[in-house]
Amino acid sequence: MNLSIIILNYKTKGLVKQCLKNVMATVKNLDYELIVIDNGSNDGCEKMIKENFPGLKFIQTGKNLGFAAGK
Repeated sequence: MNLSIIILNYKTKGLVKQCLKNVMATVKNLDYELIVIDNGSNDGCEKMIKENFPGLKFIQTGKNLGFAAGK
């Protein structure tokens, strides 16, 4: 694995979707993983990821732990 890309979400489902699309379109010649960590935003991000990006690693913290704890 060459690269781990971790995206921290708190109530920005639409931005996360666009970010994931752009990363996947741009990073083609690297062995990478994408991880989305959701800080309990309850904005439907988990459902969106399951429907649009199957196999992507998703971690739900259950509450807003803040940026430092989320990463």
